[in-house]
Amino acid sequence: MNANSEYEALRKELSEISARQFNLVTFSVTASGALLAVAVEQKQPLVALIPLLILWFCGGVYINHAYATMRIATYIRNFHESSNPALCWETYMQKLRDHQAKTKGTILSWPTYEDLLIASGTVAIIVALMLAFQVSSTPATLIIIGMMALIWIIFAWRIQHAARRATTGELDRVYDALWKTLCENRST
Repeated sequence: MNANSEYEALRKELSEISARQFNLVTFSVTASGALLAVAVEQKQPLVALIPLLILWFCGGVYINHAYATMRIATYIRNFHESSNPALCWETYMQKLRDHQAKTKGTILSWPTYEDLLIASGTVAIIVALMLAFQVSSTPATLIIIGMMALIWIIFAWRIQHAARRATTGELDRVYDALWKTLCENRST
């Protein structure tokens, strides 16, 4: 495979990963909404927690896709853009991430996909609690909801931390070092 066809294949893979991420978030939020509607209709607080299972799975896959995107982007930047000044998109994106890392997390920053996943899970917990108090649930139901809420808080923190690594340029530096090491080992 020559350099141009490799570059095109990598760009295509990035586009496909991005589409999968979008579809994953769309599916998880839509399925969560539908399950919450069923829970409210049937007044079942534990059914309102089912979306958390979907969101946990989709959140993990989403972050895996984000890391794959960064791996491919740094490869393109190191092996294609460094030798061809006409190609500079990934280099530009790295500089943009470095710049945005200084303003990320402000009240004015745009919500991200991971914010949407976390908000959906938080709504599921709130609905479960509201239903539990509405139907006078047993203490066991409240304990289950509380445990799921605690697990959700930990998951949300992990998703935010992993996403922050990708969006602040930290992964750029990690994968830059990886590609340089692999390149040095290949040449020796």
